[in-house]
Order: sequence, then C-alpha cells, then structure tokens
Amino acid sequence: MHFTLDLWFAKKFKPLCRGEAYLVRFADEFVGCFQFQDDVQNFRRQLQERFAQFNLELAEEKTRLLLFGRFAATMRDKHGQSPETFEILGFKHVSWVDRSGQFALIRIPSTKSCRKFLARTREWLLEHRHWKRREQQQHLTVMLRGFYQYFALHPLRP
Repeated sequence: MHFTLDLWFAKKFKPLCRGEAYLVRFADEFVGCFQFQDDVQNFRRQLQERFAQFNLELAEEKTRLLLFGRFAATMRDKHGQSPETFEILGFKHVSWVDRSGQFALIRIPSTKSCRKFLARTREWLLEHRHWKRREQQQHLTVMLRGFYQYFALHPLRP
C-alpha cells in the first residue's frame, strides 16, 4: 500500500488538487480528506484506475463520501441536519465545536468495539471461573489497561 497509495497520493495526486488534501492510512484502511468536492470526485476516479493497475479494488460497502470538518457543522446546520460521523479502527469520529467556538475532532470508542471487548471479557471469565479470584482480578486489570491505553481513556478513580 505504501507504493500503491501513499507515494502516489503525495507525489502525483496531491499537487493536482485545487484545495487542501490529506490521506490518513493505517494498514489497509484509509481516509481521504479534501477541501473541494471536485477533488473528491477526481480522487475516486483516479484511485479506482490506480488500484486496477495492481489488481485491487475499493470495498464499496466501506467507501462513502461525507461532509466532515471545520465547515461541515455550519453547512449542515443551514439544511437542518446534524453533522455526519464515521468509524475507523474502532473509533467513532465526530466533528464538533468546542467551548471557544473552534472546530474539534472528537474520537470516541465505537459501540461495536466496546461490545466486542465486553463479549471477549465475558467469554474469558466463563472459561476461567475456576481461577482464584485474585488471579482473575490481575488478568482483568491487564485486559482493562489495554483497552484504556488503546482508546486513551483514563479509568475513574474512587
């Protein structure tokens, strides 16, 4: 993907964009951010051609265009709509306005990833009922610490 997408975007596509353009990628998932709608259409068309050269294709069920970012809230407000959200890598991304009126990108754990963690934890507990309570507690602490660290959540302290 580095050669197929990252370098191609940085060297070939981005210089041709009329406005700001960014590509955020992790493994095989990516998000393209564009200032203007015509850059989005051009990216999608050229990306499909680029992927075809390497016998790849976009997953249509995961691919969508949405209005997101600094100006999305005001533009959608004019039409009486709430800002759109999207999920990637277990996070739900929400465009928001903070107390000072500035754009803020809010990342919260997605419902799906929280449910998966709870289901895995329940399954582990059922399989390890015979362990001593102290050992269970130590292992659950490690599991929770991993969850908190990935999602950058701070556990509540009594």
